[in-house]
Order: sequence, then structure tokens, then C-alpha cells
Amino acid sequence: MSEQIDRLEDVDVPQLLALQERKTDEWHRTSYTASATGLFKLIEEEHHCNFELWHEEDRARRDDQGFEFVYRAKRNIDRWNQRRNDRIERIDAWFAERSPTFHAGTPMNSETPGMIIDRLSILAEAVPL
Repeated sequence: MSEQIDRLEDVDVPQLLALQERKTDEWHRTSYTASATGLFKLIEEEHHCNFELWHEEDRARRDDQGFEFVYRAKRNIDRWNQRRNDRIERIDAWFAERSPTFHAGTPMNSETPGMIIDRLSILAEAVPL
């Protein structure tokens, strides 16, 4: 993955999507280990948070394990959501530090780069491999 990314426009979206889809498949077979660097490490970490959220949400929907099981799943969802939001903010900070056109106080007409990447991560789970 390229380290020479300075602007959102420089992100190779097919490469980003391929990373998310590959990691989704890999994490179903083995435990999480970071494999990317730079921006793509942040993207991979954020995607991992979504991956764990999906599984905790599946646990929380179970009705055969009792209250305590569901309660623990809900608390885990809260923790993974906080981690996910922290990673989104780190992605945004990464762009803010490197891009003269992206500043923390600039009004957004849509979502921040980190939020857009998060949306792509969520779609990666919905795409069949």
C-alpha cells in the first residue's frame, strides 16, 4: 500500500475496497493482525472495529443465551463503537495534517474522509466474496 498519499483524491478506492474485502475474508479464518502501514493501517484498524461490531451485534440478537450474554454483547458493542469513532478521527487527522485543502475547521458538505472510509468498510461486509 502506498505511503505517498497526501490527499483524499490520491486514495486508490479500488485498492482500499480490496483491502477491506480481503481482511474481512482473512479475519473469518484467523485472528486480527495489522498488515498495512500509514493511512492504510488506520483504514485497516477502522475496518477491524466494524468487523468486530458485526459479530457483537449478531451475539446481541441471540435470544437463547440469557440476559447476561446479551448485556455483555451490548457493552462490547459500545466499546467497539468508541474504538471505531476514534479510528475515524485518526483518519481525519491524518488528512488534516497532510492536506492544505483539508482543515479541521472547514465546513463539510457531506461527511469527513474518515466517515466516508467507514461507509466503504460497512459495504465490504455486504459484498459477497
